[in-house]
Amino acid sequence: MRAHRRLRRRVLLKRRALAKRRARAKRDPGVAYRGYRCRRDGEAVPELDCGGAAPDARRFFDAFVKLRKPCVLRRYCAAAPLGSVAAAATARDPSAAWAASLETACGASCVRVEVAAPGERAFGRGREATVRVAGLLKECAAAAAENRACRYYLSTQELAEDDEGRPEVCGGPAAALAARADGPPLTCPLLPTLILANANVWMGAAPDAAPTKSGLHHDFHDNVLVLVCGRKTCRLWDPSLAGALRPAGALEKLHANGRAVYASSPRAAADGRDAGASRAREISDELDALREDDDAAADRLLEELLAAEAAPPPPASSGGPENFSALKKTRPGPRFRDVVLEAGDALYMPCGFWHEVSSSGGVHAAFNWWCHPPDASSFDSPYSSSFWRDDWARRERDDPLVKRWAERVLLWDRRRNDAAPPRRRRGSSLNGSSRS
Repeated sequence: MRAHRRLRRRVLLKRRALAKRRARAKRDPGVAYRGYRCRRDGEAVPELDCGGAAPDARRFFDAFVKLRKPCVLRRYCAAAPLGSVAAAATARDPSAAWAASLETACGASCVRVEVAAPGERAFGRGREATVRVAGLLKECAAAAAENRACRYYLSTQELAEDDEGRPEVCGGPAAALAARADGPPLTCPLLPTLILANANVWMGAAPDAAPTKSGLHHDFHDNVLVLVCGRKTCRLWDPSLAGALRPAGALEKLHANGRAVYASSPRAAADGRDAGASRAREISDELDALREDDDAAADRLLEELLAAEAAPPPPASSGGPENFSALKKTRPGPRFRDVVLEAGDALYMPCGFWHEVSSSGGVHAAFNWWCHPPDASSFDSPYSSSFWRDDWARRERDDPLVKRWAERVLLWDRRRNDAAPPRRRRGSSLNGSSRS
């Protein structure tokens, strides 16, 4: 009887502890985060010097990606195969080389730019305009020559959707550059097993005395930002401070890997996939496999498909992007020491890390890869679901840009295999005869 009472008591205590954790998580979503945290105010972000060689992707995953730990990669462009991005960043005049690359790839194309209000230096406030890339390049060059801030800032672009409702992986200048033979790769060499969500080009101009600012926000994907020219100063806060940093949207929870979930997309999993979309794809595959005369099963699956694709009603708008902070001036701590990026440097930020970026140094430009955040700890299998791998396979079949990229990778692999010397098996000679 005593043993039975002790067991009941332990179960009761565990239930109480679980209830307390749940109540605390409801008050502060940051407690669910299980990744790396800033331990003291002013802690330095780890740095790697890549001047000699690019870091090994598997070791980088184990040391940073798996632990959800940010990292600065100094002189990354000097060693990484980034095509025109690395060529411009390592040129004698990076801004001129980058402008020439953009002019060649998409000078006549129109892009959407953010516009700063008169007297302001902050972007990300919803004011936008459409300009030609050539016009943007001239405006940035003129602002840099006159030592003033450019009123335009090139950021993310609207993405077209395919028949299944999937957005493109990149649009505008990023797509134009990636389509060229000397363009940047669609798969980030630092994160080769993570699936690309989006790639972008960022560009503006500002003097050192009056840098432009992005506003405090977090991303929904793992981010590798490569600075091509200019200078960027990044302030970072870890995801555990999500509640204290007061996002504009209704934050419902935070996954252990830092992926934030808002009321606008409550079914988002830790790797970013929508649970309804994942089930809808499974049902679509089941429908394709049905016999033509199985009407009853088809009706049942169609009802399930409609229910899975039904989106929840959007919450009331707060007047700004949900992943931006509503704080005006005060910033809770602790936060990391400021990271200053120069041309050729890169910064890896796991999803959910809050950051505020100041750009200066004349013309400043960057290229970034946003990858779906991993929810598993294996380099070879970073996702617990096959959803994103299957999605990428469909893109390689249907998306012209991704299909061309897959063909380029296949060609490179063949050339590498042809150029490599034959591997000698252990215990046998080169001609295949075994040793006794």
